[in-house]
Amino acid sequence: MKWKPLLQHLFPGERLTSHQPVSGGCINYCYKIITDKQSYFVKFNTAARFPRMYACEAFSLKVLKETGLVHVPNVLQYGDVEDMTFLVLEYIEPKPASTKALEKLGHDLAMLHKTATAEQFGWDHNNYIGSLMQDNTRCGDWHEFYETRRILPLCNALVETGVLDYATLQQCKQYLSSHRDLVPNEKPTLLHGDLWSGNFLIGQNETPYVIDPACYYGHREMDIALTQLFGGFGNEFLAAYREVYPLQQGWQKRLTFFQLYPLLVHAVIFGGGYIDKVRNIFHQAIR
Repeated sequence: MKWKPLLQHLFPGERLTSHQPVSGGCINYCYKIITDKQSYFVKFNTAARFPRMYACEAFSLKVLKETGLVHVPNVLQYGDVEDMTFLVLEYIEPKPASTKALEKLGHDLAMLHKTATAEQFGWDHNNYIGSLMQDNTRCGDWHEFYETRRILPLCNALVETGVLDYATLQQCKQYLSSHRDLVPNEKPTLLHGDLWSGNFLIGQNETPYVIDPACYYGHREMDIALTQLFGGFGNEFLAAYREVYPLQQGWQKRLTFFQLYPLLVHAVIFGGGYIDKVRNIFHQAIR
């Protein structure tokens, strides 16, 4: 099934008036669809490429929405039609990110981290971060979860493909071991999971929305570290977050540790300079 017949299937009884491609990452086909009834954001892909990706995303969005603590686009429908898979969301017209909006985003994330907690790290199902499956098997210890569900599987994958050598894998294990006593114990909290600047937008009335989540219960500094990795959040965001839910002492020194996971994700997907960044983290740590 081609995408235009897919759209006709999704919106029976509505007349398609316009469509235009919009940004939505490098994996999916994303469009703003306007009918005679309303506007929609539509993602679609071949169903066999990333099984259940949109179901996972829809579930994460619904869980975030149900907290009442952050704003997300409404999930309208998702599923498969013939060889296509799709996700339809409420369309949010993006506005410039004002100081007030960034402060509100920081406040909202802090309230989410402070309030939406669990007894174990992980989640009740696996999901995706980018194009990679993310292992969310529950665990009572953050360090064990981070090492065995996040870092080592990706390092092993890079070794298996010859991108990293065995010596670097050993350095990775040393690096993880050296940080066991540096990360403060905190209750598992609901994370967005992939909170870079492309995964939030500002809507009407300076309301911040988060999109494309990769949720699980983890250490809150995971979300914070990712907001600081590629920029785009501004000082107002972090100041508002810390006012509501102060970060524990030494959080700046732990940024690289928590940024290791998204850097490894990028190394596996894109290669190139991300591999060098990962190597440098391990090499500098053992000097």
